[in-house]
Amino acid sequence: MSQEPVYEVVPPRLLSVPELAEFLGVSPAWVRKQILGRVIPFTKLGRNVRFTPAQVRQILDQGAIPVVPPRPRYATRTTRRTRL
Repeated sequence: MSQEPVYEVVPPRLLSVPELAEFLGVSPAWVRKQILGRVIPFTKLGRNVRFTPAQVRQILDQGAIPVVPPRPRYATRTTRRTRL
């Protein structure tokens, strides 16, 4: 059973704002807010905003959180605490 990343399943065509919102599971207003803030990459075609498959991968990569190993249960102090 091979686990491929979600961003490998992006549509092979340009997506509109409502289509991207549906694909990401967010509201179209959220997508428009990210566009206005220049947070996510996009393509302008005249007055229309579209997203290429490469841009969808970039959006998904921006939100990827790396795995961090768990912290030790009982951390030891490296310095001595002194009372003042």
